[in-house]
Amino acid sequence: MENTLRKLLSSEKQVIDEGTKELKEILQSPNSIASLCSVLGTCKDPELRQYAAVILKKSFSKQANWEHIPGDTRKEIKAGILETLINEPEKLVKNSIAQLIGTLLKHEMPANRWPEFSTFLQQSTTSANVNEQELGFYTLSVLLDICPMEFLNHAKSFTLLFGNVLNAQTDKASHVSSLIVTCMIHFSAAIKNDRELTSLYAALLPMVMEVIKALSVKRPEHALDALDFFYEYCEKDAFPVLMPHIETLVQFFLVLSSDGSISEEIRIKVLGFLSTLVKMKAKALTKKNLIPPILSVLFELLCSKPEDDEEEEYFTSDPEEDTLLTCACETLDNMALSVDAKKLINPVMEFVRNSVMSVNPYQKKGGYLTLGIVSQGCEAYIRRHCLQEVVDCVQMGVADPHPVVRAAALFALGQFAEYLQPEISVHGPKLLPILISQVQELNEVGKSGESLGKRVDRLFYAVERFSENLEDELGPFTEALVNACLPLFQAPYHMHIRQLSMSCIATVAGSVKEGIMPYFPNIMNQLNVYLTSKAEGDDISLQVEALDTLGAMARNVGEDNFRPLALESVQLGLTLIQSTDDPDIKKSCFSLFACVSCVLKDNMGNALQEIMPHIIKSLQEEVPTEQDSGTGKRPDFPTLDALYGADLDDEDDDEDDEDYCDDISVENDYVEEKEEACLALGELASNTGQAFFPYLERSFTEVYKLLEFNSCDVRKAALEAAFQFCISFAKFTEADIQGDEKLKQVVANLVVKAAELITKDDDSEVVQAALEGYQLICKEIGIRLKGSDVIKETLVKTVKDVLNNKTEVQGWGEEEEEEAEVEVGDTAAYVIPTLANIMDSNEFADIFSGMLDILDSRLKAKDDEDASEEYSKANTIGVIAESMPGLGVHVPKFINKLFPYLLNESRNEDPDVRNNALYCIGEMAYHGKEAMFPHYTTILGLLAQVLTSEGKSNVMDNACGVLARMLIVHADGLPLAQILPTFVVQLPLKEDFSEDKWVYRALGHLYQLQVEYLLPHNVHIFKAALISIDQHSPDEETSDVLRQFLTMMIGSFPDDFNVALSQLPQNVVTKLNSLNLNNSV
Repeated sequence: MENTLRKLLSSEKQVIDEGTKELKEILQSPNSIASLCSVLGTCKDPELRQYAAVILKKSFSKQANWEHIPGDTRKEIKAGILETLINEPEKLVKNSIAQLIGTLLKHEMPANRWPEFSTFLQQSTTSANVNEQELGFYTLSVLLDICPMEFLNHAKSFTLLFGNVLNAQTDKASHVSSLIVTCMIHFSAAIKNDRELTSLYAALLPMVMEVIKALSVKRPEHALDALDFFYEYCEKDAFPVLMPHIETLVQFFLVLSSDGSISEEIRIKVLGFLSTLVKMKAKALTKKNLIPPILSVLFELLCSKPEDDEEEEYFTSDPEEDTLLTCACETLDNMALSVDAKKLINPVMEFVRNSVMSVNPYQKKGGYLTLGIVSQGCEAYIRRHCLQEVVDCVQMGVADPHPVVRAAALFALGQFAEYLQPEISVHGPKLLPILISQVQELNEVGKSGESLGKRVDRLFYAVERFSENLEDELGPFTEALVNACLPLFQAPYHMHIRQLSMSCIATVAGSVKEGIMPYFPNIMNQLNVYLTSKAEGDDISLQVEALDTLGAMARNVGEDNFRPLALESVQLGLTLIQSTDDPDIKKSCFSLFACVSCVLKDNMGNALQEIMPHIIKSLQEEVPTEQDSGTGKRPDFPTLDALYGADLDDEDDDEDDEDYCDDISVENDYVEEKEEACLALGELASNTGQAFFPYLERSFTEVYKLLEFNSCDVRKAALEAAFQFCISFAKFTEADIQGDEKLKQVVANLVVKAAELITKDDDSEVVQAALEGYQLICKEIGIRLKGSDVIKETLVKTVKDVLNNKTEVQGWGEEEEEEAEVEVGDTAAYVIPTLANIMDSNEFADIFSGMLDILDSRLKAKDDEDASEEYSKANTIGVIAESMPGLGVHVPKFINKLFPYLLNESRNEDPDVRNNALYCIGEMAYHGKEAMFPHYTTILGLLAQVLTSEGKSNVMDNACGVLARMLIVHADGLPLAQILPTFVVQLPLKEDFSEDKWVYRALGHLYQLQVEYLLPHNVHIFKAALISIDQHSPDEETSDVLRQFLTMMIGSFPDDFNVALSQLPQNVVTKLNSLNLNNSV
């Protein structure tokens, strides 16, 4: 037997195959068990002893196999294994023997057929002999890990034992103490939902903390394992163990995390738990005034001096790369997302003010880091109360001479640009020149060819965030920014700087659109260096970036401008795909095809013949995986499946398989290739029209399979593509008499599948993608889905389930997932208005009434609650507003319930709530018609107050929208002489340009009624309308309204028009010429 097992441990495949064949034959013999037991008990090679234990465990995993052995023999085996456990000197072998005992206990304990083991366990764990006691608790720890439920009936006795033994330990860092904590970790399944055991465990918590504190000093590796206790009992059902001691627990962790004398690994793990605790129990921590001491420790860590100033990371997605700083940043990030901003910002700002005025650059760094982190989570409060202060503060930091300070300030500025919109964009013209000047400096300092560290990443991050959010307002800065970036495309600049500069140009193109054209030839010349040459090694990443930038040009410079390069770009992508298997290049080529389809549209048919096989192949290919070598498992330890076959697998083996799967990591690049393939297909289907029809069914089939893929990013992309295919299929079948039935069948299948994902998927972005898909199909093709009970009932039920928090992603119902719950709930709520498109107004009114009852809790969020609840309230009011058109003649049924509430919320402290309340009142006035006439006086009083005292321009724009709707419905019932001058002076609108169509519809209606009170304002109204059509980027509907209005006005008041025209810039006149409203212009 030993010789056979030794062959299985060989590194040569031929020898392993020979050993496998021999062992299969041996295992058929009735003497095989005795042989294995002999190896286990007497062999001198520990690897062979361990392998024997593993094979025995496998052999006895099924109770029938164990019961097949005669009773006397079973008794001898148990006695021998127990003796072997006691005498085994090697820990790995001892562990395998203990696992073998666990398998036997599953068969023997229910019938109490192994009293000798119970006696051993009792005597050893209570022994005065330290070695015996260690063995007892070691064995118990392994058994509780693999079969805790077998000991469930003895849970109370063991808990009392744990307490007694811990209390008796004079050395809290002893092996016995450590093993007891490990036992308690593995016993968590027995504790959950058991009040008595929870109380007993809670009483032991102070001793557990003592043990961990002692281990941190004497046995840090054991302390790391013992800290898992807190993660295990942090779960929802077990948290009551920790809750009675939460204040002591937080203080304990703060002491550990700030103690520089203990292992950094321990401090990192402690901070990780603290971060989890903040997510889960932010309100409890706030109530017990624990936020300030946590902040104090975090601030100290944020101000620490790094080992390398240039390469300091603030966040990392890889736990192996965690540092004290990244953990402190993550904890503060969770605080900003979970703690009420009103309770958090004051201590934060006090720290920031002191830090940025310090002469110590690392103190300054901590202050700017803090500002950047809290800008996500506390954004609403900062925008409302201290925006100017934080902008002035960061502006000072960006100009600081110390690179560490500048890097942190740039990080903060990038965060501001992303999360403090739209208010931060007002400061863009002041901040962007500072950023551009730093990019210009790179042209000199970067000539050394060095990467210049993370500060370069943070600089470009800030530039890109401002550039994308300023959109067309970036125009005046485009020349300086492009001229600063273009030289960085080539050597001698570091490869990473070249990538960042290309990405920045792509972002600029996305904002200024055709405004990039003066620089387009030069940009293309620089990109062609990478696009037309064969890339190898590090150059591949530059080619990928160049492809992405080319795609951005195709998407943004305008169809006519890019058309000469369109087919050439497609051919370039095809050539690259055919010459490489690199997933990054293929991903970028797929994206390029999608971008070019915006230009070629249905003229892309010939190209699709070559493109589609490559994309479909990427969808079908298996994703490569790699074995994680850091798991501690023997990579060459032979699998037993070859010996026993799958029919012997049981629960133990399932657990082994699960462990094995944990060791497999998916190659991210290939996953991203699949994701991009899905996204590209969706866009190609949308843009290329009938040319895509031959590929639609195959594409849908392959994408549908990926709805079960193990990457949430791929599932999300697959959902988006699948819903787009439904839209495309609807367009393709419009002329088909049987088209509606085919469409309903396809959509029903997808809707049902999406409902399954919404209910069971644990990723909030996947769930949101499914709900957004519901919105899309109802909006775009809802009228053709009428009559499908499956679609209608599935949509309604799923939305109700989400709003009632019945999905997996909402399952915790704890603070940890509050943000995801709010976002998922809001997305589901916005499905409600779209349901009107798949049913008649009577049915929709009934469904809306039921939904309104569910939405009631969102509407009643208190003003003093956190920003997420105010955000949710604002969105819910927006949902109600968007439901008004679908309710139509049924709006009057809801006026008495909703109007008083909306009136009150229009004075809410939160501007988003005020804004949406006004929007909803306007929609109610428009669709409620005569039923709202009695409320006009009240509404006018409200609007007068808003227009004279409101500080937010979007709220004022919505007030104008309310009045516009009232003027359209019932101008005769309004005091026009008093209200029109106030109304007109607000024009043009400042921010919410979606209200333009209502404003100019109302004005057109009044001019048709020949309302004389408007005549003195003709010139001002002309100017406002011309500015709106020139600067507000109107959609097609709004553009048509403005064209009709201006055409009518020019015909009626040509002299006033010419006066207005003379007072406007030439670019507005040019815009008007392009509209052909008046041949004389």
